[in-house]
Amino acid sequence: VIPIGGGGLAVGIATALKALAPHVKIYGVTPKNAPATFESFKAGKQISLDVKPTLAEGTANKRPDDAMLAELRSLLTDMFMLSEESIAHGISLIAEESKMVLEGSGALGVAALLEDKIPEKKICVILCGGNIDLPAFSNVLHRGLVEQGRLTRVTIKISDRPGGLHSVTQILAEKRANILQVFHQRSSLKAGLGETEIDVDMETKGPSHTMEILTALKERGFQVNRE
Repeated sequence: VIPIGGGGLAVGIATALKALAPHVKIYGVTPKNAPATFESFKAGKQISLDVKPTLAEGTANKRPDDAMLAELRSLLTDMFMLSEESIAHGISLIAEESKMVLEGSGALGVAALLEDKIPEKKICVILCGGNIDLPAFSNVLHRGLVEQGRLTRVTIKISDRPGGLHSVTQILAEKRANILQVFHQRSSLKAGLGETEIDVDMETKGPSHTMEILTALKERGFQVNRE
């Protein structure tokens, strides 16, 4: 499974593999936000299409080279397009499980596995390219944690008196939630006199752990809303 931009990497690898093992199937993967190469591959002719912002910017082009397109069509078994959500998930998964930093283009093969695009059982994914800037990498990791249910924000209505905040943090400590930050919302019209709302950003072990925490808060009489 090989990321496709201009096609040079895929054609080179596929040529070598076909010479050594002609039975090997080669799949190309490209982002949905840069569909020109995919649509050209399917149509059998060059097609020019606009490129939308994509994490896999290294594979984004508006029109494939005609000679390279012919090579791709002769060597590849098929080609697939992948969503930005899957690409982001692929980056964060590889970072956490394999301790590798990949740019979006390099993680396209993993994204294909996440979307269950590849029909075979024995699969080799090419991981290539680590040229991702730190802000983008940080945003991808943060979004991945949110999607996995390991980062969450809850709004809790508490008594605006000494000890009100402590009554909440005590429960979170008992349930082993890691508090990242707390915001007091005293100007909220949803809170009555003598009450205040707090937004709590916390890290948990996952969705089931989060639900356990929310249940514990509600059982102690707190009004809780999850964002």
